[in-house]
Parts: sequence; C-alpha cells; structure tokens
Amino acid sequence: MPFLLVFTSADRALIVFCFGLLFGFATGVYWANRNFLTLKSIESEDRIYFTGLENVLAILSAIVIPLTIGWFLVLGEKTDWYSVDRAYQVMVLLALLLSLLVGWLPQRIRLQSPYLKHVRIQKMTAGWNTLRWLEFSHGLQHGVEGVLPILLVLTFVGAEGSLGTLQSLSAVLSAIIVYIVGKRAAQKHRVTILGVWIVGLILAASVFSITFSALGVIAYFTIVSLTDSFRWLSLTPMMYDVIDAEQEITHEHHYSYIFDREIYLAIGRVLSLVIFYFISQYDGAAALRYGLLIGGVIQLATYALARKIQSTLIKTTLSLDLQPEPISVSHE
Repeated sequence: MPFLLVFTSADRALIVFCFGLLFGFATGVYWANRNFLTLKSIESEDRIYFTGLENVLAILSAIVIPLTIGWFLVLGEKTDWYSVDRAYQVMVLLALLLSLLVGWLPQRIRLQSPYLKHVRIQKMTAGWNTLRWLEFSHGLQHGVEGVLPILLVLTFVGAEGSLGTLQSLSAVLSAIIVYIVGKRAAQKHRVTILGVWIVGLILAASVFSITFSALGVIAYFTIVSLTDSFRWLSLTPMMYDVIDAEQEITHEHHYSYIFDREIYLAIGRVLSLVIFYFISQYDGAAALRYGLLIGGVIQLATYALARKIQSTLIKTTLSLDLQPEPISVSHE
C-alpha cells in the first residue's frame, strides 16, 4: 500500500482506507507475537529494566529517524541531486528492507512455537477479570490520544517548530530518566511509576484545557513527552507477571491471555473514539478542549486497578515462597 501511495496516482482515499485496515491487522499480529516472545524470553525480575531499555531505544529512534529523513529531503532540494518524490520513494524502499530485517531477526530466537487447542480462555479467575478492566480503562485513554493530539496540532497551527524542538528535548530527557528508573526500580515500584504518568497526563491535559491555545498545546506535548514512557514501564511488566501467575493457576496458554488482553484494550480504544465522535458532533470545541482531560481522569481507575493487581501479585509470590518444600525420605 505505501508503494501505491508513493509510486502511483491511484485513488488516494481508497488506498489510505485499505492501508489503514491492513496496517491495523499487521500491527495486531506484530504486538501479539512480540508480547509472547518477550514474555517467554525475559524473566520477571528483569522486565522493568528490559521495558525501560526498550523505551529508551524507541525514544531515540523516534528522534533520530525523523531528523534523518528531514535532512535527506532538504539535501535533495538544496543540491538538486534528487527530487522530493524520489526521496520519498527511496525511503519507502529502505522502510521495506528494514521491515524484512526486523521480521527475520526473531527467527534467531530459539523458542518453540505455541500449539493452541483454542485461542479463547476457558478458565477465568477474578484476578484476570481485574486485568481486563485495567486494559479496558487504559484503552479508553489510548484511543483518544491516538486522534486528539493530531487534531490539536492541526487546529492550533503555527506552533509546529517550537513544538518539535521541545518534544525532542523532552524525549531525550525522558530517555535518560526512564533508563535510570528502569535500571533501579523493583516490582514494588510499578504502581508508583504508573502514578507519575497519570499525574503528568492530568497536569498536561489541565494546562491545555485551561489555556486552549497553541501555548497549551506546546505545554501538553512537552509534559507528555517527559512522562509517557512511565506508563509502559509499569503496565507492561505487570501484564507479563499477571499472565505468568494466571498460567500457573489455570494452565491456559500464555498466548490465549495475550489475545484476550488485546481484545479488551481494543474495546476501550474503539469505545472512546465512538464517544468522542458523538460528543464532537454535539460540541466540537468542548470535545477537543476536554477530551484529553476526561481520559486522564479516567486513568485514576486504571491506577486503582493496578494497585489491586500489584497487591494480588505480592500475595501470590509470598504464598509460593512460603510453601514447604517436599521432604525426601531416603531408604537405606
């Protein structure tokens, strides 16, 4: 689909629609399998550090790659060595090659492919239902933040230069903080780390809602760039640990839990977008102004659910640690 957009003059609206469907499908497959590989490869005590390191690399890539692309485009214009269209075509080809490389690398991981009799969870526990509600609550925010920030930039034009600079600086600082926290934090700190993200999110959304201006957009993106990675530093390792604990109880397959978790996260995303759409039809300015703040306040429920899950995980770990070891009797 990207090739059709860049190399042909076909119906762009249809191509974008089809690309969205295919990209969404591919993204779902990617994250489900990536989460499974991470779950099976990384031990519980290393998951916060691994997630932190992963986020640092993602942040740095998000800074370096757009900067490199921008300079590549400018270089062609300044030197007349190639046109902008040719530059985009080259970048699409490079993206394809990188995608193939990324798809090949997991083949080197020595891990037995899962055999599933059924993909849906057959045995349900109260603990997993709590995680479902957490993912649903988080999905309500995740859906809105996939659309609203773009609308903010499109609405409050003229702040793009300052916004990009501040986002980049904030992202670099965030990468440093996330690496330090990920290296030193323990499992007991995960709820506190989640709280940092929620406080930052509500603060950023409040500033924008009060100012409702280009300055508020800059403040929002700056604060979110500093704190957003703390969300994944907390929720991702917690999700992996819950799946491990549930699997010990029900003996369901890890992949079934990952699939189930993605469903409830997606339900939250879709529902938040539907609600935002209907509110925007009634009052577009109010939806734009308060949508992010409402999503941030809802995350207080995510925090409460995370505390409950963390408490359950601690009790489960203690009960396993306190179980007496079997006594071996030797017959001499």
